[in-house]
Amino acid sequence: PTLIVLSPFNEAFHQGSSIANDIAGLIINHSPNDIQTVSQIKPNDTLIDVRHPAEVEQKPLNIPHIKPINIPFFNLEQQLDSLDKASSYLLYCDKGIMSRLQAQVMRDQGFKQIAIFTTAG
Repeated sequence: PTLIVLSPFNEAFHQGSSIANDIAGLIINHSPNDIQTVSQIKPNDTLIDVRHPAEVEQKPLNIPHIKPINIPFFNLEQQLDSLDKASSYLLYCDKGIMSRLQAQVMRDQGFKQIAIFTTAG
């Protein structure tokens, strides 16, 4: 069977990425309540913007006194070793789909303090 995903991130799918399969597994195997969604950033939180660099450039995430770390969703898993598993991370993307997928990847890799950040509050 073929899984067709309509997404602004189609280039990643066409480059042989397993993201489509990961999304299907996330939808089937995890309830949406596994990872919290928050609209407030605490002082000890690190905000990671997982959007594509073109999206970040077109629509920067401007939050006073907060400088997000920009790690595109397609690079995050390779950079997990550089992140402290004991720290608290908030992941952001416009619709919350890629951030939720990447939050689950981080959780699966042993990160405990993970949440999805939304600007809607």
